Amino acid sequence: MKDILPDILMLCASLWLAKNFISDLRANFGGKVSGLEGATACRPAVCAAGVLCALAVLAIFTIAEYYFGVSESQTSAPFYVIVFWFSSAFVEELVFRGYFVVQNRGKTALVASIFAFSALFTLAHPFFWSYAPPDGAAEGAEKILSFHFGANAVISSLSIFSLSILFYCLRFVPQNKNRSIIPCIAAHFSYNLGVYIVKLFQGHIVF
Repeated sequence: MKDILPDILMLCASLWLAKNFISDLRANFGGKVSGLEGATACRPAVCAAGVLCALAVLAIFTIAEYYFGVSESQTSAPFYVIVFWFSSAFVEELVFRGYFVVQNRGKTALVASIFAFSALFTLAHPFFWSYAPPDGAAEGAEKILSFHFGANAVISSLSIFSLSILFYCLRFVPQNKNRSIIPCIAAHFSYNLGVYIVKLFQGHIVF
């Protein structure tokens, strides 16, 4: 229970934020200024393009994992993890693509912030690092901070960094005139669902 408590808290936070996001989106349709960043309408074509690009990134890095022989070393996850992946994806898009970006300060500041916050977004994912008991340790052993620089960590981190750049691009492309984060959310959901399906076929989803 202790291990999934952060995920449960993230799920609760995402449900509350989603309620407010939908409320702001409806207000935006009514001509009012939305409260949450990115809670605006967007063209379906931008969402579709984002989904296709996210799945293309997944395909490229899945092939890379097989090419470098690290697909079998991927971590396993319980079958219900997809719920938490969706909730965290929504919160991440609202926080990073919504607020962690420098706007209205010129193109250079925008691009620099996109790369800087994409690096932060990547490091926030535990691929180069982990905080867990040592391998083979007894149950209840003390957690330690360790670092990893193998092919698996590099490939996974590059995929996350590439995705972050993609998500930012989806928000700021000219076709997304209202700077909506809905295409970012759609692309992130699609990627996480794709990862789940890949893991399922690889035998890394535990029932």
